[in-house]
Amino acid sequence: MDRDFETAMELTKVYLAHGLNVFEKINNRENKLPLNEERWINKLSKEFTSSEAISIAKKLGIKERTIYKKIREYVQNGFLKKVKTGIYRK
Repeated sequence: MDRDFETAMELTKVYLAHGLNVFEKINNRENKLPLNEERWINKLSKEFTSSEAISIAKKLGIKERTIYKKIREYVQNGFLKKVKTGIYRK
């Protein structure tokens, strides 16, 4: 019985280490946008309108309200530049 327990513990250590490694690779998005936002930003042209941004976002399952919030946030932090009303530049 002790041998079975020791074998189970060794397997658990291996599986835990592997699981943590996989989780770290999947979750290692430090200093990056959330994946759905990154996909959205990458699909936008260098200069875009808010309606284009919303259209692309809807195809990715992102709500219109969220896009307005993100555009405002990205303009404030300098990630996007507001060219004029409704037109933005990456």
